[in-house]
Amino acid sequence: VVESVPASAQYKEDTGYSKKVSWIRKDNFIEAKVEYYDLGGQLLKVQTTSGYQKAETNPDRWVVLHREMDNVQTGHKTTLDFGKVNAGVAVDDSVFSTRSLERQ
Repeated sequence: VVESVPASAQYKEDTGYSKKVSWIRKDNFIEAKVEYYDLGGQLLKVQTTSGYQKAETNPDRWVVLHREMDNVQTGHKTTLDFGKVNAGVAVDDSVFSTRSLERQ
């Protein structure tokens, strides 16, 4: 378990988090669970991961296939599921523009 705090007050304000607590798996070094705390020090969000696989192009690297983020203050939940991840494919920067992401 690793507790992280912002290095500066400015970074704390920019991120909106006063700290995060991460549970790191020993076998693949992936965050299994992360708790994010708001600026007042109250638990805000909890992220959990599952469904790990070795990257096809680099067997020393692991990827997460399922990720959930729960906002415990609002009750909102976001879930990401990936059927297959290929870590060795170059992706053009334009794919990550606001316009492109909103189109998806």
